[in-house]
Amino acid sequence: MGKRKRGNEEFDSKLGEVFLFGGEARAEKAAKDLSSNLKLTRRINDILRKEVSKQGKFVPEVASELDQALHEVEILLQEAERILYQDVRKIASDFKKSTN
Repeated sequence: MGKRKRGNEEFDSKLGEVFLFGGEARAEKAAKDLSSNLKLTRRINDILRKEVSKQGKFVPEVASELDQALHEVEILLQEAERILYQDVRKIASDFKKSTN
């Protein structure tokens, strides 16, 4: 498959191929797997936050840095979910249109 000229070309092209030739069912499964991984990562992040809170009274400066890092992980998780549930279908749709 050819690569498109905008966005992340290789990613867009491969994702479009999955939808076009692999069928939407496989793409849906991949999206569900990613969603499950995001949920698991979020649970781990929550557990780490709670542990940091408990231990923070002993080493406050380290706890503060860890809490900030965990907050950044949460932001990345939110962005990954946004991409998963909004952009994936648009990329596949655009790819289908470009190949017709």
